[in-house]
Amino acid sequence: MSLDRSEQDSPIIGTWAAPRAVFREAAEALHDGLQSCGVAVRLLQDIPDGRSDVAACVIVGRGTDLDEQAVQRWARVGRNRPVLLWQLEALPHPQLPPHLERLGESVECPDWPFFWSGSASAVAGRRPLRGELQRVARRCLAFRYERQLARFLRHGPLRLDRNDVAFLHGQARWLRKHACPRTGWVRAVACSTESRLAYLRRRGIDAFLLPVPSSRMWGTMPKGPPDKQRDIDLLLLGRFRSRARHRLARRVKQFVRSRSGVVVEVVEGCHGAARTALLQRSRIVLQLPAVPWDCPAIRLLAAIQCGALVVSTPAAPSSRWVAGRHFVEASEADLVGVVGRWLDDEPARRAFAQRALAHLARTEEGPTATARRLIEQLIGWMPRPASLVA
Repeated sequence: MSLDRSEQDSPIIGTWAAPRAVFREAAEALHDGLQSCGVAVRLLQDIPDGRSDVAACVIVGRGTDLDEQAVQRWARVGRNRPVLLWQLEALPHPQLPPHLERLGESVECPDWPFFWSGSASAVAGRRPLRGELQRVARRCLAFRYERQLARFLRHGPLRLDRNDVAFLHGQARWLRKHACPRTGWVRAVACSTESRLAYLRRRGIDAFLLPVPSSRMWGTMPKGPPDKQRDIDLLLLGRFRSRARHRLARRVKQFVRSRSGVVVEVVEGCHGAARTALLQRSRIVLQLPAVPWDCPAIRLLAAIQCGALVVSTPAAPSSRWVAGRHFVEASEADLVGVVGRWLDDEPARRAFAQRALAHLARTEEGPTATARRLIEQLIGWMPRPASLVA
């Protein structure tokens, strides 16, 4: 797709990225794709007031990070224009029954009558005690939620704590409020995984699939002799909201250290060139998905493109990521042993990583293809769709 007029006279797509650096990187990949299609892209804060040719706005990341200032800014710049959210965070299970939906929302914001009853006003008014009681309540509710969800899914322990549950249902509550077809101001939601798409469609929210594209900004193979620079045995990228996943990662690290291995843990703040440099030095990247029904793409893309082997706890099967082809899947009980076996067999590790990279190169879509998908969705909503030609 291209524009049949100059960029100055073409419709503009405004974008806003959530504060996390990884969301800004995804926005940059989307910018590259849209510009390659001839569409003018501007950051929301860079669009002057009164610009009449703003066609749409794309929010990248998650809506819960959207502050009031950004909402007001978009109201001035693109009044009555479609707003689309590219959801890059996990959501609750697609088939979650209503009673567990309500239980999850109570974990996010417990509102027990005890805190507000007149008989307990003296106790509830003491903020330190009240905060501690709320933490205990959330912990108990999250335990009950995790047990009932595992029973519903016929799954083993899910290891979800109160932070995981509150985060998932905080995202879902925001989307139900702001992306509702009748009352919401978000026109549609682009989902990067099938599970998020299924969750929203089952709840009547207009959604479509828009995977995170493969891009050089996620990383590349190191130059020089293959794998001569890989001096990091195990790399953990990102941060863990869940104490259970943190304990599991610590157990794996202790095992590797007992073998005189080198372990690097990056809690947060490692992106761009710094992340690529670490991945190019790493033999194995450990991935611990927050929930087993979702599969985060960015860490997989970055690790595979840099030639590292990804070992992951069970993740949702999808048409894009296949265990045994793109990554090695291991249960929590077998995780330590699987990591040890791949560390002991460097030729097999290198061969698996090369096959994963070759398959990625054959099947993955780049930023331009992702932008085309987005334009196909936006073209019916833009004020001047005739300016976009196939």
